[in-house]
Amino acid sequence: MTEPTPPWLEGLEGPYLPALINSDKPVIRVVAGPGSGKTTGLKRRIQRLVEQDGVDPDHIFVGTFTRAIAADLRNELGKEIKVSTLHSLAYELLRENPSACQGYALRFLLAYEEKCLLYDIAHEVKHLAELRDREDALKRHQSARSERQELTDAAFAGAVSRWLHEHGGMLIGEVVHIATVALESEDIAPGAYDHVVVDEYQDLTAAEQELVRLVWSKKGSLVVLGDDNQSIYGFRFNHPGGITDFCDQWDAEDFDDLA
Repeated sequence: MTEPTPPWLEGLEGPYLPALINSDKPVIRVVAGPGSGKTTGLKRRIQRLVEQDGVDPDHIFVGTFTRAIAADLRNELGKEIKVSTLHSLAYELLRENPSACQGYALRFLLAYEEKCLLYDIAHEVKHLAELRDREDALKRHQSARSERQELTDAAFAGAVSRWLHEHGGMLIGEVVHIATVALESEDIAPGAYDHVVVDEYQDLTAAEQELVRLVWSKKGSLVVLGDDNQSIYGFRFNHPGGITDFCDQWDAEDFDDLA
């Protein structure tokens, strides 16, 4: 007697999506473009984890690139499963662990406040005489944070830090960096999620990709999906090399296509 098809495999064609959904490998990379079915594979895999394997939905995290996609997936997967952008996850971790904020207030500066910051610190960074020089320095500062690189202008970084502490604020571009540092030092407990699935991995920054690694407990599975040919967010310091080089860093099962 033929076994009935489980609901997470119903209506699927070809061998690749079922292989992704059923895989028990601890680390998986999926490189596939639009229309390949990777979002269907993501949702059906989570359905299988919960309904067949009995995974507690609270132990699953789904990371997305935009809040709109996160909202759509949340509606489909249910409120029990954590679905958010990596930036939102970092913010929530800091909100739940205020002592990990390095003394900064968890309040993001508005655009006009950033201008005030750059005017106010001018006397401390006389090597950056013009406002546009300080604006460029702030972009480099946040780029270094996103790319997990050393800061090259210590005087500027120090002036920015002092101003933020004095005025009770935080740069929105530093949230992921601060949360990642806190996870590394275990000021925030790492490994909160047993199963981590991240879509559009190529559009994450290096700091966000490290955040993904740190919130995974290694008890379940880590799945990253994306397409380096679709990487269009260089202006926000994304790190497409994170997906192209993923299998060099991890012993991963690799799906180059799902068609």
